[in-house]
Amino acid sequence: MSRRLAAPALALISGALAAGCASRPPNPTLPRDVGWRSVVRIGGKGFVEVKTAFAARGDKWYFLREPDIIVVSDGEKVASNLQEDPDVLATFDLRRVFDSLYRALPDFQYLGEEEVDGRRAWHYAARVEDEEREVWVDAETQAPRRYRVVRPGTRVPVVDELFFDLPEGFVTPERFDTRAVEEGLRRAPALPEDAPGGD
Repeated sequence: MSRRLAAPALALISGALAAGCASRPPNPTLPRDVGWRSVVRIGGKGFVEVKTAFAARGDKWYFLREPDIIVVSDGEKVASNLQEDPDVLATFDLRRVFDSLYRALPDFQYLGEEEVDGRRAWHYAARVEDEEREVWVDAETQAPRRYRVVRPGTRVPVVDELFFDLPEGFVTPERFDTRAVEEGLRRAPALPEDAPGGD
């Protein structure tokens, strides 16, 4: 993925519009039967690199952080091997989080097509609650390729997450034993509509 810190999103937007070179593609749709892994760098006192994986199997989505964090979602309920309050677990429900992000993309400015980690990607940007948020979406698969958040007065992103293709068969019982969490999902209460990550 593109590693160089771009100019402020608003400047990029102005330049793209002035040049008339950003022909907006169809609104992306979050792909369902896919998987990807990510490396997230979280700002603050330096960066902490955290490797995670997201995978879809049928109607369930899995958030997996090695070595042993498992979160399973079906879009209405979420369960985990973490002993957390349901509202906290909702923040781990990446299906809702990504659904919410993709639904917001029509309101983002489209900045044009770029190459990200060797892939063609659509670049979007918006200012949300005084934060500059940027999203790169794979032009072929429509999977996320990068997500970056910059707050006012800072040059270092508070979040800079890079997404890569997930090897086939990554979610296996040998790597992640999800059976107990899937059983918990069947017993879990439905998330409220206003849970974090929802509308």
